This record gives sequence, structure tokens and C-alpha cells, in this order.
Amino acid sequence: MAHAAQSVTVHNLVVVPDPVTMRRRDAHDYQHQTKSASHTVQFRDSLEAGAERSKEVLETFSSAANEAAHAVQDSCSTGLKGMQDYSSKVAEFTQANIKTYVEFVQKLAGVKSPSEFIEVSTSHTRHQLETLAEQGKQLAALAQQVTLDAAEPLKTGFAKAPTAPR
Repeated sequence: MAHAAQSVTVHNLVVVPDPVTMRRRDAHDYQHQTKSASHTVQFRDSLEAGAERSKEVLETFSSAANEAAHAVQDSCSTGLKGMQDYSSKVAEFTQANIKTYVEFVQKLAGVKSPSEFIEVSTSHTRHQLETLAEQGKQLAALAQQVTLDAAEPLKTGFAKAPTAPR
């Protein structure tokens, strides 16, 4: 007894597949397995490529983070040295101004007349204004140089920072 829908022949109550149908089914299964294996290989290759790409990006960003940290550290070190230089210059100017003031007080102690007092006071004030103006210029120039020097490691460090791979 044969069933057309199942394409099998029944012999002694044992179901035996039709040889033609078997060949077709085997060929279809083989094609399906081949396509499935091909898709699996493609998927695995895609995953491996993605993992490799992620690893490259992670290494790039890790390197960039290390370079940025070094640039910040260099900038802070340079800035600290600059602040120390600035503080030394302020201390130097303070000592010079105190010395000038002590000399001024000593001159005032020896003044004999009001006109001499005005002359000593005017001379000291003029000299001190000129000195303070010059000291201000020097401190401004030093502050500007400290700022530029402290920014340089950041500028060069970030200029050579790697970009994300594409």
C-alpha cells in the first residue's frame, strides 16, 4: 500500500522510504546543512573579527589614557615648579621693598626740616612706584611663562593622542 503524500512503500508492515524521495531529501538536507555550516562559519568569523576590533580599540584607548595621564602629570610638575619660581620672585621683591622702606625710615629720622621731609618722601614714593611697576611687569611675564610652560605638556600630549580606529 502506497501513500503519495509520504512517498513510502509498505512491505510486511515495515515502512521503507522510496529511494527517489530519499535522494531528494538527502540532497536537500545536505544543501541545508552546507548552508547552515556556511552561516555558522560566517557568524564565527564575524564574531572573531568583532572581538579583534574591540581589542584594538581597547588597546588604543588604553594607550591614549596613559599618554593623557602622563601629560597631566608633566603639566602639574611644570606648574608646581613655576609656582615655586613665582613665589621665590615675590619673596625677593618683598625683601627688596622692605629694605627700601627701612632705608626710607632711616632717612626720615635724619630729616631737619619740613621741606626736606617732603623731598625725601616724594623721592621715595616716586622710586617705589617705578620699582613696583617694574616688579609687576616681571611678575606678569613670569606668570604668563609659567602658564605657557604648564600647558605645553597638555598641548603636545593631546596633539599626538591616537584616534579611534575605523
